[in-house]
Amino acid sequence: MKRLFAKITNCNAYAVSTAGVYRALQGIMLTAMLLMAADIVVAGEQKSIKPKEIRYATSRWQGIDDDSGYQVTLELNSNLSMGIVKNDPYYLCSGTWNLIEIAIPEHDALLADVNVKQRNQDIPASVLEKISLRQLKAQFALDKQNNFDLACELGQFSPSSSSLHATVSHNIPSIIDWQKLIINSIDNQYVNQTLAKDVVYDFVGTLRKDTTAKIAQHQPRIVDVDIDLSAFKIWLGEQAQQKLLSTADAELDLANVQGLAYTESQGFNELQFDRFMQGLYEQKRLNEGTRKIEQRFTTNLFSGENQIQIGDTNRTCASTDALSEVMGSWFSGTSMFQIIDKCHGVAPDYGFVKTEHCAIELSPTPVFHPIDETLATDEFVHTSTPYCPKPLLQFVSLKNGNPASRAMFLQTSGFSKQGLAAVQLIDEQWQVVTSAFNRLKPLPDVVGFRGGFHHERIVFKSSNGLYGAMDPKFNVIVAPIFEEIQSFSSKVTRVKYQGNYGVIDKAGQWIVPAKFAKAGFVENGHILVGDSDSEQSTSPWLLINSEGVLLKQTTHVGHIPPPMHALLK
Repeated sequence: MKRLFAKITNCNAYAVSTAGVYRALQGIMLTAMLLMAADIVVAGEQKSIKPKEIRYATSRWQGIDDDSGYQVTLELNSNLSMGIVKNDPYYLCSGTWNLIEIAIPEHDALLADVNVKQRNQDIPASVLEKISLRQLKAQFALDKQNNFDLACELGQFSPSSSSLHATVSHNIPSIIDWQKLIINSIDNQYVNQTLAKDVVYDFVGTLRKDTTAKIAQHQPRIVDVDIDLSAFKIWLGEQAQQKLLSTADAELDLANVQGLAYTESQGFNELQFDRFMQGLYEQKRLNEGTRKIEQRFTTNLFSGENQIQIGDTNRTCASTDALSEVMGSWFSGTSMFQIIDKCHGVAPDYGFVKTEHCAIELSPTPVFHPIDETLATDEFVHTSTPYCPKPLLQFVSLKNGNPASRAMFLQTSGFSKQGLAAVQLIDEQWQVVTSAFNRLKPLPDVVGFRGGFHHERIVFKSSNGLYGAMDPKFNVIVAPIFEEIQSFSSKVTRVKYQGNYGVIDKAGQWIVPAKFAKAGFVENGHILVGDSDSEQSTSPWLLINSEGVLLKQTTHVGHIPPPMHALLK
């Protein structure tokens, strides 16, 4: 707080009048109150603000289930938890829902002998509790005028009813970059990053109860529903089968002949024959009806293609087990925030080691393998241990050496200061993982990394065979268009582009165009370049600084650059 008071006081040093000083003091006190009331936690330059929880007005949705064609009506009670975790937007949507009714086609109702409109109380409790929302997406108001809203998925949850305990949806918080945060405005245009920050900070900084109440009065607009009606469809099928069996019983009894339709003594008995044929027909009709019911109500009910697994959606730094312990309540957003705030944006003390585990199945018999695979040699060595060309890596704690992950990676970039790492899985695909090894995003065009992070950049090789650079969150900052990129030893680095050397900055902008045939390494923000790479070249080496300014034309010529330290004296 001392720094804050000093900074604001200096900014108001020119307020020489009594009124000016009074207003300055008011500003200081108001700012201090806002910081304390909003529970702002500052760690270095990373700021966290505990979430604001807002319970919204009840929403009603009516729509058609894509799988069955049934019309579903439901009510939603929802909650938005939004805060700032280490300067990144944090939010969690949760809720409970009530099934109002399911309207089914008339022919299905006749087949199952039920009403066309099946209300909540008409459906058995054992069936109702198995109906669940795989996912529900709604737009939540972020200001009292409802000019800005946030599209958010509420996760998985079962319905509530008078006979069932209300189940709050199980969901995982979202933490994304500001430029990827989609906040919609009233004209259906996405707002820019700066305005998105203003809207979110205004939301989490809302202190007045009347303002919060005005935001909460807006009903979230439900935009997408994925409901699992498989239990309801099976119940309808069972009802239809029971009806079919009951109506067929009397007809089958009439056709239950006592013997064959033909006897040697009497020949054909017309009445007996008619009953026999009727019995065959009714049995065939019963079998076909049962088969049609099964096709109508039970086809592809449990394919599992649309099932969402919580573990697959966790992209935070916390483990799914830790979050699951506080999941399923109206205050899960705040509880999860406290867990995530401890590890988000923090680099773990993990190193990685090669293990005896192999990515491919090895032959148990001894094998011969070359002493050095990089050399063209016929020398081989015999070993009793099978040779593994793809050993698996495992992360371990640098404090005590305990395993931090399973042995399941072929390569890795190591962890960045943001607590993220790129890893190559056994299928040779690259993924970004958090410190809890939750998958954050794929890196489909990456085939490898070179070196570690330097000046917040890491060099990667793309599937096109060229090199680029990423930031600590593994966003591509420098496009992969270069034949070579030196690691960023300073805010600029050397690159080779279309056969010539140049210099770019951390954003990938040209500092020195790629027009030189030879270049040394960047040292202390300086680089030596030359027009010819020939040993007999008389072209002198040129000394250029990080701004692209020519500092000196040296007297050195040839292929090897002069010592940089001697030139910088």
